[in-house]
Formats: sequence, C-alpha cells, structure tokens
Amino acid sequence: MNMPKHSSSPRFYGRVAIGFSALTALLALVIAALSLSRAAITLVPRTSPLTLQKVLTVIPSSAPSAPDAIPGTVITKTVTLEGDVPVTGGTLVPDRAHGSVTVINTYDRNQPLVATTRLLSPEGVLFRITDTVTVPAGGETEVEARADIPGKEGEAHPTRFTIPGLRQELQDKIYAVSKTPMTGGERRISAITEADIEKARTALARVSADALQQLKWENENNDTFISFEQLNEKVMTPVGEEAQNARIQGMYRITTVRVDPEILATQLQEKIPSRQDSALAITSLNPIELSVDRLTADGAVVSVTQRGTATILLSSQGIDKKRLTGEKASVARQILQSIPDVSEAQITLRPKFLPYLPFLSDHITITVQNPSAL
Repeated sequence: MNMPKHSSSPRFYGRVAIGFSALTALLALVIAALSLSRAAITLVPRTSPLTLQKVLTVIPSSAPSAPDAIPGTVITKTVTLEGDVPVTGGTLVPDRAHGSVTVINTYDRNQPLVATTRLLSPEGVLFRITDTVTVPAGGETEVEARADIPGKEGEAHPTRFTIPGLRQELQDKIYAVSKTPMTGGERRISAITEADIEKARTALARVSADALQQLKWENENNDTFISFEQLNEKVMTPVGEEAQNARIQGMYRITTVRVDPEILATQLQEKIPSRQDSALAITSLNPIELSVDRLTADGAVVSVTQRGTATILLSSQGIDKKRLTGEKASVARQILQSIPDVSEAQITLRPKFLPYLPFLSDHITITVQNPSAL
C-alpha cells in the first residue's frame, strides 16, 4: 500500500527563521543593555545633634592661672519679685471708693489743707483727702481722696468738688476736680485655696522669666551671660486667709558673668568628639550658653554648653560595590541606608528601564554629598 508523501512548507521554515532572528536580536539587545548599563549612586551622610559641654572656673584676670580656669568678672545681686492673681469666687463686701483729685487754687494766697479735709460732690457724696497738702496761690496740687462711707453709694463720676470747710467766699476760688471716676466701693474677698497659690506661683514664674529676658535685652553683648537663680519663696497669703489676691514672693540671685567668648569657644573645641575611622564635620553651632553652678570667693564655677549639629564625613572607598551588583535598585538602597552613617542613598540607573544595577562593579559609581564644615 502506497503511503502519502509529506512535503515541508516553505512558509513554515520562513516563520522559524524570522522567530530565531528576532530572538537573537532580542538577546543581543539584552546583552548590549546589560553591558552598557550604568548606576550612579549619591550618598547623603547622616547629621546628628551635637552637644559640647565643659565645666570651667571664672577667676579675676589678676589671679594665678589654674587648670580649667579662665579670666573674667562675676557680679551678683539679689532681687525680690512677686506674683499675684485675683481670687475667683468669694463675696463682695463694701469698701471705700477712692481716686485722685486735683485741688485748684485761684486765690492770691497759698491754701493749706490738712488730711481728712472734706470734699463734697454735687450729688452730696462726701470724700476726704488722705494727705496734708498746701495748694500754691494760682496753682494746683494732686492728692488722693477716699469716700467718707463705704459702698457703691460712695462712688462718683468725674466731677467738681467743693470744700465745705472753707469760708463761703473762698469755695468758688479753691475747689477740687476729678478727671477719672472714684471707684472701689466694693471689693471681693475669698478664702485662699491651694489652686490660688499655684496660680500665683505660675504668675511669679512668668514675672521672673520676663525679668530675665529684660536683663538679657539690656546686656546684649556676646561677652555677657546672665544667670537667674531662685533662692527662696514666701507665700504672702496662706491657704484659708481671706484676700482679694493670692500673692507669692520670690528672692532671686542675679549673677552676671563677663568672659571672652573666644576663650569659651576654644575651651569647647577640646570637647569635640573624634573618631579614628572617619572625620567629623561641625555643620551648625548655636550660641554658647553659660550657667552658674556655684559661686567662689572671687569668681564662679560655670557650666558652658554649645549645641549644634555634626556630620560624619563619608568616603566611597570603603563601600563594597560587589554587594550591589545585579541587585534591584530598592534592595541596593536598603543595603546602603543600613550603613550607620548614611542617611539617604539616591540611585540613578541607565538605561532607565532597567530595574537592576549593573552586574559589573566598575559600572557603578558612588559619590558622597559631604557638607561643608564651619
């Protein structure tokens, strides 16, 4: 029996040839891309906080030199400050309204007025001056006056007062006027509580902070340092006492230290940490701070502090590129950022469509963005 003969189709062989050629071209393209691939890596070093601190003794320039001693001057004084806050709640009780009045004398003779001299408002409210004064002829005198009776009825708007104790013919020539209301006919009293004392303590802290700031403004030279130390505290209104305000006084010691800031900077330079494997760059420094630890017979022991930032200078020489070859960019970035002193790793690949770093280490370049030191 005769079998049918099979013949190869020219079209089939043509497709095979085209496919093989395309595969060869693609393989060649991949090989070319891999051989021509490049990776540029930029490393950003880590910046860390830096604190330089040293304890020094400030002594007069005439004193003999000693270890960790620097020349300067130390001046101390004590001040008393007070914090007070109104007491909330409580009860209103009558009090005597008061205020300032101006006694005017249009007569041609000086007029003496003793304390408790009466002043009468047009509404019939009676006040008495608190001090003895003499009003010059053709002149005027300021004096405090208080209502004769307590309560709101003793208050008065700005007005003109007659002086009933003078002769009738002098009352038009010598009189008093008030430019502001006479107030204070009531006051609030309440028993002081622990909460009131704490509020007064907070107010005292605010007053002392304002006083320190004012001193710094008045001594802006960079060779002057102000130390403000609270020595004691005295509660002026004990818990349970009836008062309008809770009050606390504090005694403070103000110490002014004057030293050459360049000497301080030189002393602090000695405290810059060093590392054998790399260099340290100081990238920022805040102003020097100085606090007084204790006073001595002729000076003070002080703590000198300067804060800032520092960066460990990196070198690309110490990084093993072979650990990075053929890795995905994300993996390579993790490897690089695991180095203790590296903050960030920026990777740029060429061609951009390749997700992997070159397989050849010499196709990888590493640069470091080390900052400039101060």
